[in-house]
Amino acid sequence: MTTPAPSRSAEAREAQMFLVELVDTVDGNFDEFLSAFVAGCVAVLDVTAVGVLLADRDGRLEAAAHEGEPAGLLAGIELADGDGPGVVCHAAGVPASYPTNSALAVRWPGLARAADQAGIAALYTLPMRRRDRTVGVLTLLGNREYHLRDDTLQLAQALTEAATVGLLNQRTIQQHRRTATQLRTALSSRIVIEQAKGVLAGRLRITVDAAFVLLRAHARSNNRNLHEVAAEVAKGDLTIS
Repeated sequence: MTTPAPSRSAEAREAQMFLVELVDTVDGNFDEFLSAFVAGCVAVLDVTAVGVLLADRDGRLEAAAHEGEPAGLLAGIELADGDGPGVVCHAAGVPASYPTNSALAVRWPGLARAADQAGIAALYTLPMRRRDRTVGVLTLLGNREYHLRDDTLQLAQALTEAATVGLLNQRTIQQHRRTATQLRTALSSRIVIEQAKGVLAGRLRITVDAAFVLLRAHARSNNRNLHEVAAEVAKGDLTIS
């Protein structure tokens, strides 16, 4: 007996709950966010497997997360070949549907064969896009031809857009944290260097500017980090004359 597909209203309720749960992970671990997203898509959209490809800083796609082995398998083939529905979707920034393996085989016969062997009969790609920026691709895999209805694809698009916003927020948060860490490190280093300059200036009876020249010259001539040299001078573990 075939299990009936979820009704549109049921899908909408599940999607709403899923979005609430997803929002809770935005400020958390990046991997947890992606894992929650792909797992939720499988549950809410009634698909067999889901994969996410994300672009690195140079625009190269990488496999970021997947739920279901077929998604990982097909993503690996795409990335190895440098071509496939996900690669094309990312470049074009528009969704695409391959509701049958024969449709997929028109351009990617090898990928279609691999999909068939993995029990996949339909493939859909959705760009993870915000305004004019595409950061990745969501791939949905079904085990039946013409698996997803138009309204389900619209729901998938809405979820993808929400996840993209969350992803960009994650990256912004991480960048702010990295910047804050760099600023703290730079400030700490500066304080140590100022302390070392004071120690040298007092001991050698020279100006602080001259003391800094000595510190820098010692670090360069010994191929050492200036901060490390300054820390040793400030502690009295290193004597420079």
